[in-house]
Amino acid sequence: MIQATDGSLVQNSIQPAKRNFVVRALRGLARQAIERWEEWRYGIYTEANIGIKELGVTDPGCHHYAAFSYIRFREIMKKINISPGKDVFADIGSGLGRVVVMAASYPFRKVIGVEICKEFDTIARANIEKARRRLVCKNIELFCGDAREFLIPKDLSVVFFWSPFDDKILSAVFERLHQSLQESPREMTIIFTCPPDHHDLGKMKHELHWLQELENTALSSHVTMVLFKYSPPRSGSAKNSTSESRLRA
Repeated sequence: MIQATDGSLVQNSIQPAKRNFVVRALRGLARQAIERWEEWRYGIYTEANIGIKELGVTDPGCHHYAAFSYIRFREIMKKINISPGKDVFADIGSGLGRVVVMAASYPFRKVIGVEICKEFDTIARANIEKARRRLVCKNIELFCGDAREFLIPKDLSVVFFWSPFDDKILSAVFERLHQSLQESPREMTIIFTCPPDHHDLGKMKHELHWLQELENTALSSHVTMVLFKYSPPRSGSAKNSTSESRLRA
């Protein structure tokens, strides 16, 4: 086969690689088109990659801003069984408000964004107002400040992270969540996403014994997702058969 002199063997071996390259390129273009269409549909602009030190956030534990994919968020939400008009969603490290807007397109009772950067918070508020007419959940609150100082609502039930901080800050925020659940027992789903090389949860897994890890998977070559659930301990052997899991089978 290698002795072929007309180039046919080389051509045949290269063609599949070319096809795969073209398919990947077309899929990438399709994803970009969907992302831009979502921005256009909501009338907002959140597609950016911004270092926050230039904006006055000097805490080295805070990561830079990068928009989370619309497509990946929709994929994640297929795994979440929302109780319409009951569940409360929070995006910790909400940046320019993209995830807040996306979450508000679902029937949550309230959607909350927590962001330390004042410039991001100002833009997020404008984005939310632009998108409001297309949102299902109109009850949206933004907290501008350190996530470690955010007072966890007693009814918060779904929490989203897109790699906003290092393990030290994450540990403090998770401890606040744990304390809230102890004070006001309830089910909670925690969605933690990050780039594969930014897996700060690995450094603090021993601290998360109170959570059940349901899924740890790569959504793409750029995004890893860890899905946690907290269920309050039941007294004795009694079980509430009417309690519905927040996660889809």
